[in-house]
Amino acid sequence: MGSSILGAITGGVIGLWQDYQDNRQSKREYNLAQEQLALQKQAAQDEEQARNKAESKSPDIEGILESNTAGGLGATSLTGGTGSRTQQSQLGGGNTLLGL
Repeated sequence: MGSSILGAITGGVIGLWQDYQDNRQSKREYNLAQEQLALQKQAAQDEEQARNKAESKSPDIEGILESNTAGGLGATSLTGGTGSRTQQSQLGGGNTLLGL
């Protein structure tokens, strides 16, 4: 009977020791994964900074000009491409782009 109690205690201690070792290993793996994630984020930031420096973040002037002039006079014309209708009796008569 004494040996069965001793065996149970020994088995319990060994089980607790194994759980402790598994927990330590799990923490090591988690910390390593966190370090790798931080290194990957830093590498991505470094790459973005290098790309931005190479491109110098200049505006796309051609794209802006094209989008503004694609519809004829562009979005800044208040009266559209045909101008505004005016009465013939007014000074200047006919359509004008300024609406006068």
